Amino acid sequence: MNCPYCLSEVSEEAYVCKTCSRDLYLFKPMMAKIASLEGQLATAPNQDVNELRIAELENLLEEQNHQLETRSFFTWIFDIALYLIVPLLLLLLSHWLITVVYDTKMIYLRIISMVLPLPFAYFLFKGHAHKLFPWFVGVVFLAISSVIGMSWITSLVDRSPVFPQNLLSGKSF
Repeated sequence: MNCPYCLSEVSEEAYVCKTCSRDLYLFKPMMAKIASLEGQLATAPNQDVNELRIAELENLLEEQNHQLETRSFFTWIFDIALYLIVPLLLLLLSHWLITVVYDTKMIYLRIISMVLPLPFAYFLFKGHAHKLFPWFVGVVFLAISSVIGMSWITSLVDRSPVFPQNLLSGKSF
């Protein structure tokens, strides 16, 4: 250890500098802490190791993005059929069973409409990474088409139109 006043060499056990006779009592803990931090800094990995790890992670990310882009057309068709069309058909089947066949309370249809798509979404994203925006658009399509399909099933039973006939809905002027 060096004296902070005169920079002469002082033993680790000394509390007074033998050259300048100044008190080292207050500086010893700070000097020990500095020595400890310098030791930690010496053992820390250098910047080159960190840069190599960053480059490795960037290459891995590029490979995953490339795999997402190069998926085959048939894989996309299979995913759309499995994760969008199958839930749509199941929702329409459950609507038909609940409203037409069994004529039960609508709360069951509401619960099934919320719970049924969840396992499909879980297994879609569990298997491998997907881009979110196209699947968000697919979910919007699923929601709109299921509402239209349920209205169509109801219109077949009630013999009423699927869409409203006019905006004023029977008001006369």
